[in-house]
Amino acid sequence: MSNFEQQRYHDKVNCDFAEMIYKQMASIRYGLEFCCDKGSDAIIFRQTLVKKEKLDLNDIVNPIVDGVVQGVPNGHIIRPTILNCSLITVSFPPKSTGSITRIPCGETKEKTYNWVDGKVDEGPRSFCYDETFEPIITGPAIVTAPIDCGTPAPNCTAFIFTLPAPAAEGDSTYGGVEATGCFGDTIIASGELIWQEGMDQPHAIISQPVCINTALPITITGDLTSDSGNPCT
Repeated sequence: MSNFEQQRYHDKVNCDFAEMIYKQMASIRYGLEFCCDKGSDAIIFRQTLVKKEKLDLNDIVNPIVDGVVQGVPNGHIIRPTILNCSLITVSFPPKSTGSITRIPCGETKEKTYNWVDGKVDEGPRSFCYDETFEPIITGPAIVTAPIDCGTPAPNCTAFIFTLPAPAAEGDSTYGGVEATGCFGDTIIASGELIWQEGMDQPHAIISQPVCINTALPITITGDLTSDSGNPCT
């Protein structure tokens, strides 16, 4: 996460925790009931408490003062400190369908990856997830035992992968990439551009820059080009 994203996540968890404590106090002292909460109150409170405790522990190790992380060179986060993340490798038998839903390590939103007929030949994929939320796996998955992945690799660089615009009517460009992310995730993406009138700019096959461990192999096929930028922070 960037410094801004980390601070925003820090503020959100603290606000959610304060709201949960207020609701608990108001229920006990005044007998108030709060409607429209999603899910079990006990589960939500426990999840929020775990997040709060993890952030407090992080602040002890790398305190944030005026939005700047202390204890690292020049106040910049060279390698973000993430706790309690596990890596699993998931594969499916041929001709099967399934999915995995998880919160990737260092992120705050759920993501789902789907296996369908024709995609299972990708082979196993690795996922580093936040242990606060257990991943949901459907289908006849083969899953390895989880291992720790909470410390990102030191050789993390942000990449953008793009396809050039087709040259003429009837042409197309195609390409793909396979690499390893900073937390050990398998990164596989591909795309195809078919000529359209007025198309003259390259298109990214992944909507945002992706952090890749440059110490491990990066396989690029077809017409795909890569542009690396700053180290991931």
